[in-house]
Amino acid sequence: MDGDQILDTFPVGVGKEQFPTPIGNWKVVEKSREWGGGFGPRWLGLNVPWGKYGIHGINRPHSVGRHASHGCIRLLNPDIEALFPKVPLGTRVHIEGPILGLGEGLPKTLVRGDRGSLVLLVQNRLKAAGYYHGPLDGWFGAGLEKAVKRYQKRSSFKNHSPNSVG
Repeated sequence: MDGDQILDTFPVGVGKEQFPTPIGNWKVVEKSREWGGGFGPRWLGLNVPWGKYGIHGINRPHSVGRHASHGCIRLLNPDIEALFPKVPLGTRVHIEGPILGLGEGLPKTLVRGDRGSLVLLVQNRLKAAGYYHGPLDGWFGAGLEKAVKRYQKRSSFKNHSPNSVG
């Protein structure tokens, strides 16, 4: 984009349900040529704090247009080659999608050790409410677990899942 003007559009492949593409606002922090393996001829690495995610080419072009990756955004090789020189380090990347992933919209149970956009959403909400004081990093660790328990106790939250906090 240049201001509000869209300069190019490309078909993409995104993460499978169990490996969702990270929803949110990120920056390009790494650029590489011939990154290796099935990542195609170019790699644009994003600053997602809970893993290594990026925009890259693919050696399986049939996966573009599908939910087939482990969270990265896949482009056809000619498309990533066209995009690569136009994207300087620090470029903002906004990724939208269903926060609960591809499921049927059913509630998700989060447990310690989980990571991703949904955990980041919970961190943000609990921080805004004054319950969470840790980093906004998308990792469900001990600090977030304590914040969730405090919230559940103070809000009379009824937890019916045997595997979740509280």
